[in-house]
Amino acid sequence: MRSFPVHFALALSILRPLTARAEEPRRGAFFLRGYSEAGLMTPRNEMDLNLRRPDRPEANGFGDNFARYALRGQIFFGRKFATGPIREAFLLVKPELVMGRTVPQIQYTWSARPIGYVKDFGGGISLGGNWSIYFESHRWSFRDKIAVTGDGPYGFHNIVIVRKTFDLTF
Repeated sequence: MRSFPVHFALALSILRPLTARAEEPRRGAFFLRGYSEAGLMTPRNEMDLNLRRPDRPEANGFGDNFARYALRGQIFFGRKFATGPIREAFLLVKPELVMGRTVPQIQYTWSARPIGYVKDFGGGISLGGNWSIYFESHRWSFRDKIAVTGDGPYGFHNIVIVRKTFDLTF
């Protein structure tokens, strides 16, 4: 009877490695992640790109550069670190293409004429506690070369972003 616990422990120690799960494959130090999305703005709810056309008084100086459709994405490429205060360092690209041809209260169309695209890029770091700090450079390129943008000089601006991410579970 006394040998039962010893034999049981011995059998368990022999069988344990046989039934153990294979180790999870080591995750690489580099990563690539992101998202893409497409949007449709319904009539009387178009995206205002903050473009002005002083030469178009019939459109109240706005022109027909209100977006009906938007395609956008975000791509992060970076490296993870195993130790230290910096968890990962990354570069990012955020392309966006907007299309449409609408003048609010005057002309509503379903046209998919390209209006412009964003050349958005930057880099940053992720810290512990789901905090990230990154720099982003934002530049609009418009099809309409006469339009005057209100989005920084010539549609260009830079921004430093501090982000805290969280997950809620119910």
